[in-house]
Amino acid sequence: MDTEHISVGTLISLIENRYKIPDDIFLRARFYNELITVLNSLLKYYSTEYDAAISIAENTESDTYCVCEHKKTVTSVDIDLLRESNPNVFKKLVKIKPFDAVKILSNDFIYGSCKDKIGEEELKKYEMVNKTDLKAAVGDKNAEIYYKTEEKSIGLFVDRIDEIE
Repeated sequence: MDTEHISVGTLISLIENRYKIPDDIFLRARFYNELITVLNSLLKYYSTEYDAAISIAENTESDTYCVCEHKKTVTSVDIDLLRESNPNVFKKLVKIKPFDAVKILSNDFIYGSCKDKIGEEELKKYEMVNKTDLKAAVGDKNAEIYYKTEEKSIGLFVDRIDEIE
């Protein structure tokens, strides 16, 4: 490689040599939380930079480098072969992905079938309307009156008691 090799170990060493990892468990948790936030931002930044660079490299000729495709071997069931050679097993195991079922049957049909199967009251536990569909149906301003907000936990972090509002 023409540039210095980047590895997880190298980056850990750089971080730990530059920043003292706190001994206090609460300060250590805060430090790691800040580090995770920064690393996630770096991931987004460098992913964008990579996408731009690879896009240009794909359309650039070089005597030294080429853009290659990462490949992995994926094993899946040969549906046609199983259907033909072992129809009993095929019938017992065949499924349709939920997303594909919705495309094929429509939300209205699925909703009605579920209502018929478990009843209107039980179905209320599963009902949902997404904001995009609501906005399309009633407009942005009118949709807002149907919104509710609630706080949901997305994880833990450490904060100083005197900094809590």
